Amino acid sequence: MVKLRFHRETRSWPSYDSLHCGGPVLFELEDIYFAANLEIDIEWYVKFGKTKF
Repeated sequence: MVKLRFHRETRSWPSYDSLHCGGPVLFELEDIYFAANLEIDIEWYVKFGKTKF
């Protein structure tokens, strides 16, 4: 599982070559990690529950 951590200084998410569609990820917001899945349509997005971004 990959941990995605938002970089406050650059205001962006880092890119990783090892990410795959449908793969599980943990992303961090305000020191809290959320389990989600990485998906792709026209662009990559993260989905957890019914929420996508």
